Amino acid sequence: MPESNIGPTRRSDGFPEKMAPFEVSGERPRRRVPTACQLLVSVRSASEARQAALGQADIIDVKEPRQGALGAATPTVWREIAEAVDAAQPLSVALGEARQQDEPADVLFPPRLARALAALPPRFQYAKLGPAGVAEATSLQRRWRQVRAALSPTCQFVAVAYADAAAAGSLPPEAILRQAAAAGIEWWLLDTFEKRGRTVIDVLGPTRLAALAQQAHQHGLRWVLAGSMRRSDPPIWDRWNPAVIGVRGDVCRGGRTGTLDVEAIVQWRQRLAPDRLESPPRELD
Repeated sequence: MPESNIGPTRRSDGFPEKMAPFEVSGERPRRRVPTACQLLVSVRSASEARQAALGQADIIDVKEPRQGALGAATPTVWREIAEAVDAAQPLSVALGEARQQDEPADVLFPPRLARALAALPPRFQYAKLGPAGVAEATSLQRRWRQVRAALSPTCQFVAVAYADAAAAGSLPPEAILRQAAAAGIEWWLLDTFEKRGRTVIDVLGPTRLAALAQQAHQHGLRWVLAGSMRRSDPPIWDRWNPAVIGVRGDVCRGGRTGTLDVEAIVQWRQRLAPDRLESPPRELD
């Protein structure tokens, strides 16, 4: 896929060069955060990755939706997707959960994660780890450190929080946000663990979500709003200034395990950044 000169100049991590500072009076200067909201689309195969690129997704995220909220795809799928899209296309990967139900609580770096990270192509710029099964902050921090140490220097770690934390057996979003900031992590993603049609906004409510957004900005975190987002809903999330909106089910025919719909991706792009939308997508070769 040829590179395009349409839209703002991109940095190495895929975000626009134009940034706006966020400062809190009396506190240390914060990192700059993007002013334009980006679109992340989750895919499960190389063919879906090509479709997401055709629909002009800013970030292509790789997961296996049948394995849960952050289900990991196989290393074979990772390699196929890395080879299928343009080298300039930012890629993200879901690594699964920090702890699976059959894993002892004292195993901080389970073999499945070690094997997955060893097989992760260096092409990926972002890696997400779900917090399910870990309800203690120190344990979560230690698990994060193990994963971050195993990542390529060019791959940024994304701390994930679940709005429905009780269902996931994890810390609440506020606690994970604080832990991410304390660990010097730059990215924080808010999702839903149970995929039953309820959005993050439905679970948390606008007031609590607005407070979380404010905390993320105060800590200088770039944050991602995901969790069953629907383009048919009023865009009240716009006031919270997320850096990225993440979608899967809403851009599929037949739900999150269904078939990716390029037109639905284009509609999301039109909502987020109509001025950066290129000419209508052509058919795949």
